[in-house]
Amino acid sequence: MKLSRALCLAAVMVAAAGLSADAAQWSFHFTYSGCPGGNLQVWGTVDCQRTDLLFEGYAVNCQTYSGSVPGDPINDIIFDFWWDATCGNNDHIKFALPGWNGDTEQWELGELPPWIDAHVDGSIDFPGLGDPTGTIQEVYIIVNPAVWILDPRPFQSTYTIVNGTCPELPGYLIGTTPIVFNPNAPPGGNPFSTTPLNGQLSLDSELALATGQQVPSVSEWGLIVVTVLLLVAGTIIFAKRRQVQTS
Repeated sequence: MKLSRALCLAAVMVAAAGLSADAAQWSFHFTYSGCPGGNLQVWGTVDCQRTDLLFEGYAVNCQTYSGSVPGDPINDIIFDFWWDATCGNNDHIKFALPGWNGDTEQWELGELPPWIDAHVDGSIDFPGLGDPTGTIQEVYIIVNPAVWILDPRPFQSTYTIVNGTCPELPGYLIGTTPIVFNPNAPPGGNPFSTTPLNGQLSLDSELALATGQQVPSVSEWGLIVVTVLLLVAGTIIFAKRRQVQTS
């Protein structure tokens, strides 16, 4: 094999080994025109228990905020949004992937990043809901993205919620008390529970889950290999030239 061809092959191998994937992404976009914004916290949670604060700050109306979706041991993510004081409403929306484990006979929550990269083509949007009248002060929502992605519906300006559900919101459970995860719930039931909400809610935000993208990255060992190959090649070429000159 010629030297130049060997060098090209080695460079390709190093480049292929250096491909890495960006983390899956979340985004939050408060859209309700009647309120200037509010305080946003995004948490990575373990079985619905907040553990890692991913974002905290004032979310201005019509600006998008985003970040990485963490993996193990984090297995769900929640957005806590407190409308500006004059608006008087709080939203809490969680994304989680429940699955029944037949071996342990318990419900478990799967990691979001592998599911996002395997099932989401680019990104998928979800409606965020709240009560702009302030009648319902606290709105708690759990979303199973594996259900929503099978039948994502066009966004509506308002939604009528009956006993915590709405036909236009597949995969959603909506209540007025914090979401509780029960791993010992029956296999045919729902491992999540809340006090079901009955009433009308408005579309107040747009949330999204998006895949990471593969980007080229060169490791330290990759750089060392390339450097050594170039030094060896340069030495051989120099030696051959000297041999030609002396002969």
